[in-house]
Amino acid sequence: MGFRESAQALTHGVDTLWVSVQPSSTATELSLAAAARLLAARGVSATSDVLTLMIPALGCSEAVLRAPDAARVLARAGSTWPVPAQPAGERFVLDVPVRACGELQGVLTIAGHAVFTLEQAEVLTGLADVLALAWSAQARAGRGDAGRAVLDDEADRAQAATELCDNVGEALVTVRYAADLVAAGRAGADALDEPVQAAQAALRDAHRALRAYALEAGLRTALREIAARGGADRPADGRPALDLTVDADDPWLDALPPPVAVTVQRVAEAALRCATGVARLTATFDGQRVKLCVESAEIAYDASELDRWARRASALGGDLRLRPAGVELELPAQTASPPAR
Repeated sequence: MGFRESAQALTHGVDTLWVSVQPSSTATELSLAAAARLLAARGVSATSDVLTLMIPALGCSEAVLRAPDAARVLARAGSTWPVPAQPAGERFVLDVPVRACGELQGVLTIAGHAVFTLEQAEVLTGLADVLALAWSAQARAGRGDAGRAVLDDEADRAQAATELCDNVGEALVTVRYAADLVAAGRAGADALDEPVQAAQAALRDAHRALRAYALEAGLRTALREIAARGGADRPADGRPALDLTVDADDPWLDALPPPVAVTVQRVAEAALRCATGVARLTATFDGQRVKLCVESAEIAYDASELDRWARRASALGGDLRLRPAGVELELPAQTASPPAR
């Protein structure tokens, strides 16, 4: 065998060896499919794992996803995947925009010690498309959640304004009517005493309803106060008093994180706002999760109000279930310190 034939055989052998370590098109497709499944299952939090998974298919030593400003790193992965030896210090970089629906989600960069081929660029483009879908969905979800939060807060304010108008407003109208009688000489000054006291009581009730009592006196006291308020006469709407039994004696309930305690209180109030007759409220904590159950044969909750709290419970990692005979709330909770007994 001459020199030319020997050289050709050696070159063919090297080419065969290098091709043997390159991923096939089928393997690349499977890697992209696995990347898509990871992102679908775990969201953008799986991006680093996806980059690690795709490094062999990309034939690179490093993969980085940066924010649209190309400065902030969103995810990074590195690998010891074999690449052809090159002169010391030589490094090749390839950038691809991560874009969906015309909106730039980031910049995907790979680095290695060899010039990237057209096939590797196509794989990188495919990975960028997969990442773009996941990151754009995350951005849309974030904007949607923010929009819902704004509207939920506005609905809470509208409800508070309605209650102020119905209760405090009505009490002030009564005061004005009594004042007119006194001014016309048709009643003595003492005719103002009862209407003014009623207006002051309505204002105190409105103030108490606007603040989260669980943050001041603890969740157990806040839940018992619901029973005290519900048991009073409610002449404004003609509904009978609520006979509410509260079972919330675990001291750990007062050690729950503030967002969890407030959510439990507000859900209980919403569930019982329009309830009549006999009802039972139970709050328990098992060391990992707090559970609230509100049961009533004549419950009549406002579903839209509880829907708002269901979204907030979900954001806290919990679940709020609405049932014909009551409401169930579960929230994960870690107490910061043991309760005072």
